Amino acid sequence: MAMPVFFEDLGVNLTVGVTRNRVGTNGFHLEMTDRLGNPVAARFPPTVHFSRLDQQISVEPVLLEPNGNGRYYAKSDVLGIVGSWVANVSAKTQQGDAVEAEYLSELQSPHPPRNRLAALRLYEMVRRGKQLQGVLLHRLTFSLNS
Repeated sequence: MAMPVFFEDLGVNLTVGVTRNRVGTNGFHLEMTDRLGNPVAARFPPTVHFSRLDQQISVEPVLLEPNGNGRYYAKSDVLGIVGSWVANVSAKTQQGDAVEAEYLSELQSPHPPRNRLAALRLYEMVRRGKQLQGVLLHRLTFSLNS
C-alpha cells in the first residue's frame, strides 16, 4: 500500500492509503483490524469522500470493495486536480459501530519534471522572492514531491 496512514477509532485500527497519488486513476486502500491485528469485517462497503482543502470542490464518493481479510480496495479517476485533498473514510463494523478516518493527501501532477535539479534551483529562486514571470510557487512544490 502506498502512503499508508494509521488511525484508531472505537478499537478498530484503520490503515488507509492511495496508490500512485497523482492526477488520474488511483487505487484507494483500506485495511481494518482489531487491536490484536485480526481482520475486522465491514457491514456495508466502506466509502471514501474527497474534498479540496483550499477550494469548495468535492467529488463523488468512492465505494471500496472487499478484498479479503479486512481489506478493501477501489480504483477510480475521481481526483483530477493537483492539490491538497481531504479524504474521509467511513465504515460500519458488523457490530454496527461507525468508524472514520480523515487524512490529507497531496495529489501530484502525472508528469514529474524532467530535470529535478533545475526545478529545485527554480524553486529556491522563487522562494527567495525573485520574480519569475509565469512561474507559480505552488505548482513547483507539487512537482518537486514526485
